[in-house]
Amino acid sequence: MKKMTQVAVLLVIMPFSLLAAEDQPNVRTITEQFQDWTVACVEQEAATVCEARHAITAPDGGVQGQISISNRTDAEDQLLFQVALPLLADLKRTVAVQVEGKTKEEAHQF
Repeated sequence: MKKMTQVAVLLVIMPFSLLAAEDQPNVRTITEQFQDWTVACVEQEAATVCEARHAITAPDGGVQGQISISNRTDAEDQLLFQVALPLLADLKRTVAVQVEGKTKEEAHQF
């Protein structure tokens, strides 16, 4: 539950940090749409942070969750993968990630 709270807080803070960055003169923000994904990059001096996010929609069309991938400035060879799910989601089930037709299933402890 603690990790879920941290992920939820990050997903709430990230858009506000991007908006705050737009007010600074030495910061450049770029946002682009690629099919169902939104990519937002913030360039500030020597560091650039980019986040690609995709909304998970329910059958009725409402947003049910969000996944995002972003680079890290403290570890350039690693990516940060975040999943935001609704409350009461069954976190004991195996997580399956499918990219370009290849599926990888992993069990994670939450």
